[in-house]
Parts: sequence; structure tokens; C-alpha cells
Amino acid sequence: MTATNRTGRKERVRSGINQHHIFDSIRSFKDCVKMVAELVKNGIDYRVKGSVPEIAIRLFTENKVEYAEIVDQGRGASEAGRQGLTSLGESEGRGDGTKTGDKGSGSKGAIWHCQKIVIETVPEPGKMYRVSYTIEQFLGWILRHEEHDWEILDKPVRHPIRTTGTRILLCGFGKGTGYTHRDKPLVNPKEVRTMERLVAELSERLPPNSHRFVTVTGHDGVARKLQVRKIEGEPIIGEAHDIPGVGEISWDMAVVANRDRDLDGLKIGADGTNVTWQEYARLIRRNKRYQALLGQLEEAFGNPHLSGLINGPRMNEYRSSGSSAFEGDIADD
Repeated sequence: MTATNRTGRKERVRSGINQHHIFDSIRSFKDCVKMVAELVKNGIDYRVKGSVPEIAIRLFTENKVEYAEIVDQGRGASEAGRQGLTSLGESEGRGDGTKTGDKGSGSKGAIWHCQKIVIETVPEPGKMYRVSYTIEQFLGWILRHEEHDWEILDKPVRHPIRTTGTRILLCGFGKGTGYTHRDKPLVNPKEVRTMERLVAELSERLPPNSHRFVTVTGHDGVARKLQVRKIEGEPIIGEAHDIPGVGEISWDMAVVANRDRDLDGLKIGADGTNVTWQEYARLIRRNKRYQALLGQLEEAFGNPHLSGLINGPRMNEYRSSGSSAFEGDIADD
């Protein structure tokens, strides 16, 4: 049965998304240390494959304005990555089990802690992309689908990024935006945002052993390493060579005292392609000759407090076409 409009009248409505829904989705980043940890984890995710990450945090004052700078010497953001950096719910890591950042919201939480964000990313030597935005511009992009441009520049010779990587600059750090959510400030302008607090607390929100490659520089210009994350026993770090059927293998793990369910766990990987121990065991278990061995390993490797990475470059031969998983025949050899 077809309905007929006999009056000729219409009602116009505007569809969209309420800004408080956006606030709800990233409210968990109200805490300054957790917000900085998300930016650092992005740098860990996009390190140069096969390398140890290198991430520097710097707090400084210029022309009476407070700044926080997070620089990683990683791969830089691709076109999809750049879109994710200025979108909500968009992330190059979405659906990729190798990355801790895959929801596309963590890096946006930084905007509540400052008055403007500047992002500079260098995905190939010499070519730099730059964008800056305020909270009002960000809401315009998200709520009204307003377009924006990334500048394409020659990277200055004197720049914190040496070859490739990403720099995020929080301008007016600690000032906040004045926005409220459910009649409460989105962030607390009086929250302690010092070098001392970052050094003391940041490692507890990062993978174990992150203190080896993350530094924090305060207003005195001195770079400091993070306090070591609380672990049970000693770090489990080592390597072996010329193993029959395996080749080289290295491991960097620890039993963490305070487990972060969203962060911690053992990964098995090959220079950037990592899967959880549970997924790796599922693939290996298909071959009956490994079932007894898996039973012996499960008690240790399946421990939820064990976190880190076992890396075997030869597993690259079994990467799937998407380079984010391994083929099911990895156990056949």
C-alpha cells in the first residue's frame, strides 16, 4: 500500500550527533597521564619495523605559553593515518591486532588539555605534513563535516624529527578549553601536569620495559627516563640465533604487577606483524605434533600478567596479505 501526501506539507529536520556523545567517547582521557600515554602508545605502534621505539616528551614555556611536545622517530603517518589523526573513530590501527591504539579516540583526548594542537608528521624523508586545530575547529570537522587541509612542507633541517616520525605539540598545555560535560569541566585545570608526575606514573600505563625508550624533559632542559614499571621478578630479555627450523628469535617480556587489561598480554610477532599468544596457539594447535608442547607452554605464556613480545623474523614468510596476521599454515613446517 502506497502512502500519499495530500497536504503537500513537509517537516525539515537536521540529523547529526550531539557533542556530548563525543565527550562521552573520550572522557576516559580526562587524566593527563593517561592522555600522554595514549600519544606515546601511538608512537610505539608506528615505530620503524624491526627497531626499538624512540619517543621524547618535552615540557617547555615560550612567550609565557606552556607547551607539551611528544616526538617519535617512527614511520610517520600515511594518508589513512593522517585522516585518523583528525577524525573520531577512524584509526589506521582499527581491526589490526598488532597495535594498542585502534579506536581512533585516544589521540583526540589531548585537545581537552590544551588550547590548540599542532601535528607534524614525516612519512618519507624531507616531506612534512602539518595541521593545527582548536577544539572549536575539531567539533566543526566532526559535527558539521567541515573539510580541512594538511599543509605539505619541506621538513626544516633543524627539526625534532630526524628522518621520519611524528611530532604532536599541545599549545597552552594545562589551560583546558572551558567546555563542560554534564555540568562538570571536561578536565581539571588544576591537575598536576609536571615532568615529575610523568616520570613517576607514565610507565604504569605503558608496555613493560618502556622506560628504556621513553624520556621526559622538563623546563630545566634535562632528559629523564621513566621510572621502571612495577614487575614481578626481573625483566625477561634475550635472544638466540641459528635455531633449527626457527632461525633468530628474541624476547622482551615481564610479569607485570598491575595488569592493564586493554594493554597487557604476550604477543608473538615478526618485525611489526604481531598476534596475541592465544591467536598464535590457535594456529599452531592445528598440527597435532605440537599439542603436547602447547600444553606445557600454556601455563606460562597464557598467564594474563605476562606482557611483552617474542619476535621471530622468519615468521615474516607466513604473513597474511594484509600484513596484520599470520597464515594458518604457519605450523606445517
